[in-house]
Amino acid sequence: MAQPSPGGPSDRPRGPTPPTALSNCRLVLCRTQGPVNLGMVARLCGNLGIPELALVAPECGIDIPEARMFSTHSKELLLSAPVYATLEEATADCGYVVGTSGDFRVGELGAPIPAQRLPALLAERPCTRWALVFGCESDGLNEQELRACQAWIHLDTWGHNISFNLANAVAICGYLIAMHSAAGRPPEPDSAPEPMASRREVEGLEEFWS
Repeated sequence: MAQPSPGGPSDRPRGPTPPTALSNCRLVLCRTQGPVNLGMVARLCGNLGIPELALVAPECGIDIPEARMFSTHSKELLLSAPVYATLEEATADCGYVVGTSGDFRVGELGAPIPAQRLPALLAERPCTRWALVFGCESDGLNEQELRACQAWIHLDTWGHNISFNLANAVAICGYLIAMHSAAGRPPEPDSAPEPMASRREVEGLEEFWS
């Protein structure tokens, strides 16, 4: 009988991972309250192939035992995540910023984008870097943070709880986006449209014309 490998699944060699729409994503967490969620989200970045994690005004410790313990294999990503005062600062160099919220915001924000539709939208308006933004556990993104986003996602629920735990929401959104990325391939170089301007460049143009 074959003996099991002494290493766990994470020790097994893997081939190259194909790119997805998350390969140039910056995951941004605003005002996170729970260190366990911070650690779990950092781990999810490693699962989903998200290269960047950024934190906006976190309300809990980062380099503490709970966060480190739940960041399995992604501790360095967590501990090196830049911390910003505002969402605008965290996404200044992003060409597209997508927030998340409950469906009760439809009246003021318009219809949400299904998470699985994002890869197609990103292919239509490519950018060097885009941001996926999640709010704090108690009340999500506030109005100012949502106004800093160009689109938003809502995850439906079918039970009496109307919202998901933060780490679960990141997992669901990320999995849907990765699974629906167009064959995991970016546009061909000779047919790719011009990349979108970053938020900082757009705001600079607005200031120039104002």
